[in-house]
Amino acid sequence: MGNKGINTDVTHWSLGPEYITDGINFRVFANGIQSYGGYEEWSTSPEPFNPGYLIHPLTQTGDYWLVAGRHSVRSFDGGNWTDISSTSGYPGLSVDDELKWNGCLLGDIVIINNIQAEPEFWGPINPQTALKPLPFDPESSWSEKGYSFHTIRSHQNFLFALNLVEDGLELTNSYRWSHPADENGLPFTWDATDPSSLAGKAQLGGDSGAIIDGLSLRDSFVIYAESGIDILDFTGDEFVFRRRELSSTVGFISSNSIVEAKGIHFFIAMVILCVMMDKTSGQYYTIDYKEPLQPV
Repeated sequence: MGNKGINTDVTHWSLGPEYITDGINFRVFANGIQSYGGYEEWSTSPEPFNPGYLIHPLTQTGDYWLVAGRHSVRSFDGGNWTDISSTSGYPGLSVDDELKWNGCLLGDIVIINNIQAEPEFWGPINPQTALKPLPFDPESSWSEKGYSFHTIRSHQNFLFALNLVEDGLELTNSYRWSHPADENGLPFTWDATDPSSLAGKAQLGGDSGAIIDGLSLRDSFVIYAESGIDILDFTGDEFVFRRRELSSTVGFISSNSIVEAKGIHFFIAMVILCVMMDKTSGQYYTIDYKEPLQPV
């Protein structure tokens, strides 16, 4: 019993006796069942703030968690909670908007974003340092330009803004990349019209729908949309990045639902349980709950 692992997706009576359909604090290993320990409360924030996103920047000066919520953003060092919210705060966030936070690391700088607020950065990483607006160019921030976006990601020394909103227009299929940042610094501009920079703006085109998320895969950046996957490769020429379509059928379900492990992306797709994409072979595979990996 249990040598097939746990399966909660299929009705109990349609599974064989080798499946476990419910349980906690155990794992299946080497065709056996063993205790997986338990869990206990680590810490509680002194004030409720409806947390919805966290990121763990590990630096030489300390080990911190940044936790973004509906009412504030706080840092946690394993013992103390500190409010590091920006001076403008987050009055635009309402119920469940705390789930719209996303972020990334750019060297020793944390970048976070919420479409109902504005992109901000935390650097240097220190509980005494408050979040500040992310600059768009030397003269203005993103909000001062009247621009925003749904998702922020880093790739090498670049930042990518995905699914844009500019001058009140929803550019769901468009994205921007910044000029590459100096070591442990911020990009000096995102302005695609600046001839002194590599910053740019583009769109996926086609019928892939709105861009949902993106993530580095080895030396490439992969953009996931509602019904498509595209790969960007740095060229350094006048176009900066070369885009190629990997799929026009596999769609992405939501932001923050992708991880990379050993050169492979694992993510939750729209119409199948899960897929993984291997850049080396150029293939992606479905992961079914009862069947082995299948090429798509």
